[in-house]
Formats: sequence, structure tokens, C-alpha cells
Amino acid sequence: MKKVHCLTILCLALLSSCRKGADNATGLQEITLEPHFVEDALPLCDEFATVEIIPFENKTECMLTEVKKLMVTDAGIYVFDASPSPRVLSFRHDGRFKNEIGSRGHAKGEYQMVLNMGATANGDTVAVVGYPEILLYAANGRYLASLPVKDNNGVEDVLFADGRLYLGYFHRQEKSMMSLYESCSMEHVTDMIETPVDPIGASLGVDNGHLLQEDGGKVYCPDVLNSCFYVCDKSNTGDVSKYSIGLEEMLKEKDVRDNADTEEKAYRIASYQACDGVVRGVIEHGKGYYDFRFALSDKTVDIMRHNDWDYSFDCCHSGSFYTVVSASTLLDYMDKDKKYMEPVRKLLGNILGEMEGKVSPTDNYYLIKMRLKHNL
Repeated sequence: MKKVHCLTILCLALLSSCRKGADNATGLQEITLEPHFVEDALPLCDEFATVEIIPFENKTECMLTEVKKLMVTDAGIYVFDASPSPRVLSFRHDGRFKNEIGSRGHAKGEYQMVLNMGATANGDTVAVVGYPEILLYAANGRYLASLPVKDNNGVEDVLFADGRLYLGYFHRQEKSMMSLYESCSMEHVTDMIETPVDPIGASLGVDNGHLLQEDGGKVYCPDVLNSCFYVCDKSNTGDVSKYSIGLEEMLKEKDVRDNADTEEKAYRIASYQACDGVVRGVIEHGKGYYDFRFALSDKTVDIMRHNDWDYSFDCCHSGSFYTVVSASTLLDYMDKDKKYMEPVRKLLGNILGEMEGKVSPTDNYYLIKMRLKHNL
């Protein structure tokens, strides 16, 4: 049920602001999570309930091709669509189209390409990681400001948190994995999680574009090359914990550098969502996948498979989890002749049944919204 491909991040750009030194962490707490395998496949419907299935509007100007990143905010929904001309689109919470964010071109306030995007939690500001700069826009698509970039190194993700902007670098093209800036003045604050500068060309990221995430006063920064997560406190960026999944089969940076085919032989972190101090995600290689789940307060990680869905959500906002599916996929779920889809039909419940006869194969994408049962 994987919906999007890995981000390819080989032609990105480096922020041209002045740096103020290396990693400011005074100490790093390292935690290796002991794997706990769940033998039987679990029903995700025991953990989640479907709240809503939202159709994206079928207007020509907002038909989606390939969703690289989805962000649900207080003000609406933003989608990075990797169409033949990549773009960022804005929708209302009910799926009605609002506007495009910025436009492609060479004039001031226009981008030449879209590499990723980010938005504030309230949805009033959107950042488009383009080339040769990062551009900031208002929710109505109006250009606000730009952040010049240079060289061939690059920002791979952006995260707004408490009036600050976190920039992520994941392919060893920078001396740190994150840099922190004041989002208004764009003044550099600090760098975090020091790494050697030794660029690596493997196209490894997380499938849903959400490399940097915020949850409960924490900022999450995955290192897919080493199968771990760095978690820092927003109020004290020097307080960093490293959570590693303690499986021999997990991907390691040395293996990637030594063997270009490692992706098919080792498990990589394919996606994750952090919510209420719990991280849920997917590890996979070419031959299969597992879901994983761990709490920051624990020293173990549950490794499991689900028989109806998996943890490859596209985003999480205010305790709700969202997954983008095509109209044809939704029709497959409805097809009673496909008995193997029965667990999915049970998960989606009456909401799916209410849509029978209302879905066309030519429809735009649909957004499935779920919540944890203990939060309902």
C-alpha cells in the first residue's frame, strides 16, 4: 500500500546565510531499541478507526498526479504534487480546491523546481524548497520572501516550529543534519547533529516527504542511512537523544557506501509519524516490509505486520492520521469480489459503504482520515 516514491535529492541547494559553528549538543543520549516481534498479523482496526474519506475536488487545475508530500494544517491542506511540472496546491479541509502556491518561472517569487515543502501548523505560511532559493508564501499563494541558496549542496526538508525554521540535510552534504533559523529574520541560530561532510548519492529518504517532524515540544530528525532517529527538545536544542532500531538487518551508512545494492538487502526506514510521544512507521526492502512502533519512554520497539493496512501514513495533524489513495484503489476496496480486501473494508467501515456508487475511476485522489481509538 505504498503510495509515493523516495525523494531524489541530488541537485539541491545550500543556504547562503553565515554559519555559527558546529553541532551545539553538549551531550548525546544514545538508546538502542530492543526489537520485540509480534508473531501474528494484527488488525489495524483494533488501534485506529476511520473518521472520514475526503474527495479532492475534480477541477482540471487541481488534478493530482503523484503526491510527494501532504500537510494538513489548521487552515487547510497543502499538497506537493510531482506532476510533469511539480507544484504545491492548497485545498480546504473538505477537499475543495483553494489555490496554487506560487508558480514556476524565473521572475522574483517564482520557482524553477520544487524539491520539498513545509507549512506552519496554523497554515498561514508555506515554504517551497526550490532552486535556486527557498520561497515563503502566504496561504493564498502570495509571495512573501525568499531565502537565497548557493552551491550544489542542499536543503531536503523544512519544518516550522514556534517561530523558527528547521532545515534538514540528510545526504552528508553539510556538517550537520539540521540547522535552526529564526523564521522572520532568517537569522541563523545553531546547527545540530554533527556529521562528516562526505556526500553520498543514494536516493534514500522517507517515502512521504516528512523527514523533519514536530510533536509535543520535540523535533524528530531521521537518519535513514543509519536507521535511527534524533530527537531534540525545542526549548533546548542541545538536548538530543538518538533512538536506533536494534536489528542486524537494518541499513547502515557503511553498507550503503560499500554496496550500491544494499537497499535490496537491508531494511530502511521508509516512513514514520510521531504523535503523542509514539513513533509509528514502516521499515522495508525490496522483498517485504514490517511496521514498527515505539514510545520515547520505552527501550523496546514493536515489529509487526498488519493484515488490513500499515503505518505508511502520509501525515499526522492534531492527532489525526491521513493517507492519500487513488480513486481506482478506493474502488478496489469496494469490490466485494475481492475477498482479500475484506479486512480493509472492515477497517474503513460504514464510511466506505456510504461511498458506493459515488466513486469514478477518473476522480481525483481521496484522503482517508483516521484517529487512534483511545483519542476518539
